[in-house]
Amino acid sequence: MHTIWKGSISFELDKVQEEASKRISILDFLKEDQIDLMYTQKAYFLGPVIKPVNGNCIQLATLHYANEIRSISNVPSLTNDNNVNEIQLKLALQVIKGIAGKTDLTSLSNPGQEKLQAAIQSSWSTDHF
Repeated sequence: MHTIWKGSISFELDKVQEEASKRISILDFLKEDQIDLMYTQKAYFLGPVIKPVNGNCIQLATLHYANEIRSISNVPSLTNDNNVNEIQLKLALQVIKGIAGKTDLTSLSNPGQEKLQAAIQSSWSTDHF
């Protein structure tokens, strides 16, 4: 096989990118129960720049656009088989109820982040000492 072309293709994506800005455009204020959590992307807490006051902040949630949400009808391997075995359903609900509890989110760890931190620390200690 012969290489016909070498190089990179930019597709001029830099012309389509929006300029970075620290400005926030507020489109709407919504109550929590007015939006499906599936649309939630990231949450931020915003506070005043001048004279910050503890406890007085706004929670800002960035959202996915509707066309970014995958429809359940597009999920492969799902069937329209609605035949549910009542005994199995009751058993499953009992199991879920038996192990359900409150999760302490602070006890969860992020292995990817931990590996990255370890790599940074290792690189820092070998390069600077």
